[in-house]
Amino acid sequence: MVTNISASTTGQEPVDAKKLQSVRGLLNAHWEYPAFIPDRKSGLKYMDFQLKEEKWQQVYAKPVNDAHIHHPDETKCFRIIGQGYLAPRQPTMMQNWEGSQFIFVKITKLELTSAAECASRMKINER
Repeated sequence: MVTNISASTTGQEPVDAKKLQSVRGLLNAHWEYPAFIPDRKSGLKYMDFQLKEEKWQQVYAKPVNDAHIHHPDETKCFRIIGQGYLAPRQPTMMQNWEGSQFIFVKITKLELTSAAECASRMKINER
């Protein structure tokens, strides 16, 4: 089961509500490299993510795990609205570069959308 969708953070995680940023975007639930694709207006870029609330981890994990078992070539895509903060991510063996991740601490909407929507948004972000 998927729990944290990202590399570990460094340092202490902020708990100050003033530091939280409201965002909208997509979660590309690729089996190997899941990523948050923020809406363009946010000023954020394509990055790793974590879902802190267990309720939303389960909403995310069920269709992703089902697809992994029954349709391994299928990538799930979710529309997300929530609040969180940017945190550095540590390089791992799979992703041996430094970068940022978005830590979602409060989610108001997480629903499946078409995989084509994620694919088209990824192409836009690559430009």
